[in-house]
Amino acid sequence: MPVADQPPPSEDATPELLAELAEASQRLESAEPDEIIRWAVERYGSKLTMATAFGPEGCLILHWLASIAPETYVFNLETGYQFKETLEL
Repeated sequence: MPVADQPPPSEDATPELLAELAEASQRLESAEPDEIIRWAVERYGSKLTMATAFGPEGCLILHWLASIAPETYVFNLETGYQFKETLEL
């Protein structure tokens, strides 16, 4: 069952959760970026969010995420170095 359909976990990581994440980390180590994003979307469902400061890497991840799960909530990390036009978006 996807985590998004389960009650919120406790603040402590359970051995089962740690094992699941270790397995996923190992499996995704050589995966393509879109496969990693698909895993995150399937694993976290509507709880998945993305933080970005609109740097090159963030924009590329946003592009992939928008093509896979456009409903994902994205929020800006205000760095103090963004152009006024960026902040107006």
